[in-house]
Amino acid sequence: MTNTSDSYVENDEKNILELVQTLKQQTNKPEIKQIYEILEKAKKTEEIAKKTNLSKRRIQQIIKKQTGKTPNQIRQEIIHLKQKNLKQTKKISSLKQIRTKKYISESEIENILNKTKNKTNLTIIQTILETGCTLDEITNIKKTDLFDNQLNINGRIITITKQLKKNLNKIQTKSKYIFSSRQSEQISKKRIFQIIKKETNQNAQILRNTCIVNLLQKGISKEKIVKKTGIKNLSLSTYGIGEKINHD
Repeated sequence: MTNTSDSYVENDEKNILELVQTLKQQTNKPEIKQIYEILEKAKKTEEIAKKTNLSKRRIQQIIKKQTGKTPNQIRQEIIHLKQKNLKQTKKISSLKQIRTKKYISESEIENILNKTKNKTNLTIIQTILETGCTLDEITNIKKTDLFDNQLNINGRIITITKQLKKNLNKIQTKSKYIFSSRQSEQISKKRIFQIIKKETNQNAQILRNTCIVNLLQKGISKEKIVKKTGIKNLSLSTYGIGEKINHD
């Protein structure tokens, strides 16, 4: 056996498995190799003795001399280390399961806007893409919420483009709400969902994601995006963009 395995080796819980594996590889004595092979699996001294035909006392002497620890101490450390490694593996696996949110590319947006002939449907899509509003919020937009070049969405005052303002003003309705239907003065979430599905083959959440990605790509700060969209727990990483983007 080499000097490394014949004397006490400084170690801690972090490298205990590495130590056991090193001692196992460096010994030229089959019975000692077998001791460490079994110990590596966090087996008790009784099990080691049974498989090696060595007494528990002899096993303890060998391990104590080579590691400075008792077999039980090493066993407990290996168990604890494996448990920590398992937790870390689960954590990494959980992180890998985070999916980047789906959004529409600029070319896809342009194509959708160009082919949407119904002006109301077009304005609904534009409103979500520009403001990042939810289905609930878009159904509750009133005529009085539109002023100058701004739109009041659930208390958030959002600056909009001249084109969106023009399209919103063009919508003819006797209702106090900008978006209404033949059956009701206030359009339903279900109807908005149907319109978006028909015109874009997507859903409102994907349009909202697209709004956020567009803002991030323009370098708008996370704080301003939260203020604009009302999303309190905004994780930039789920939009495929790093947290470092935080300037105006």
